[in-house]
Amino acid sequence: FETGVCFQYSDYGMRNMYNYGYMCYIVRDCTTTFETAETLDGLWKTKVHIAYIESKWGYSTTSRILIDSIKNS
Repeated sequence: FETGVCFQYSDYGMRNMYNYGYMCYIVRDCTTTFETAETLDGLWKTKVHIAYIESKWGYSTTSRILIDSIKNS
C-alpha cells in the first residue's frame, strides 16, 4: 500500500477501520509512499505519513517485531 493515500484513506484504510472500532497497525518496513529524489534516501515522506497515522488512527511496528510476536504466541 502507498502510505500517503491508500493506506490511510481507501475504503479498507486505517481511517475507516478506526471508525469501525478496529485497532490497526502499520508495519513500518513493509510500506512506503511516493518519494522524490530529495526524500528517497531517508524515506522522509514515508516517515511523515507513518507519524501522522500514529497520531490519528493506530500504531506502528516492524516486521521483525510482528513475526516474533506471532512465533511467541
